[in-house]
Amino acid sequence: MRFVIDDGVDGPSSVRYVGIATRDVDNTFKAAKGHHGTLVTMDYEAAIMHGLITGASSFSSNGDYIAGGAVSDFPVHEAGAVNISLTGVQMSIVSSSASDTAAGTGARAISIGYIENGTLAAKSETVILNGTTPVLTVATNIRFINSMTMISAGSGGKNAGSITATNGGLTYGAMSIGHRVQASAYRMVPTGKVFVPHEIIASSNSGAAAAQAIFHIVNWSPTIPFWLPSNAVGCQDGPIVIPLKAGRPITAGSIIGVEVTIDKAAHVTASIIGHLENAI
Repeated sequence: MRFVIDDGVDGPSSVRYVGIATRDVDNTFKAAKGHHGTLVTMDYEAAIMHGLITGASSFSSNGDYIAGGAVSDFPVHEAGAVNISLTGVQMSIVSSSASDTAAGTGARAISIGYIENGTLAAKSETVILNGTTPVLTVATNIRFINSMTMISAGSGGKNAGSITATNGGLTYGAMSIGHRVQASAYRMVPTGKVFVPHEIIASSNSGAAAAQAIFHIVNWSPTIPFWLPSNAVGCQDGPIVIPLKAGRPITAGSIIGVEVTIDKAAHVTASIIGHLENAI
């Protein structure tokens, strides 16, 4: 729900709120009032976190990359590249360690969250690992991998090797040793939804001479199929959090991500925090 509120003092407000309601004696819901006599309200983003907005849910990325030296406009994605299949493909899932197998000490099974080609529906598939022997996904129409998550492990509690999802020599997803999830700042929006970004959290950590990092939010869409930069933030050996309250919604089939330009070797992270809601 979206409201324009005019309290007669500050003028119309563009902030979105959800009224807290209680069931009345006639079995209808009425907005509750606080001790101050006015309606109790909750910020729109908080209401989404509590599951109070139909069709809305939290949606975020978690990019992580270790740069061995200076890079320019590099994707914050541990695969080192961002690949999209315009026709839909089947993935080959393999680990660099024999311990990542159904009865091994490392990762035993992972869940792949992906966007289906054609429908742009958000789908997921569980893959039982077989160590260094590739396992094919059941799905043959994967357009983009949003996430890879370890869901079962042996005594080691982590993936012992680097796990990749590939097709035709291209890497579509990756999980570095011990990460348990794919660390990627990139997400494709599923059908029927728009993505509303709230903030970007980024950092650079060199452990030696201070590293200067410039992060660009980038977008890819089916109508403009290349990476267009928009907002940019910078930091030097430390974190930064920038609100994106004026950000425009990202439509279904489009991708939002983060590129980095850095002047020396460093460990960089970047996450975009926001929510999905029904497209209007």
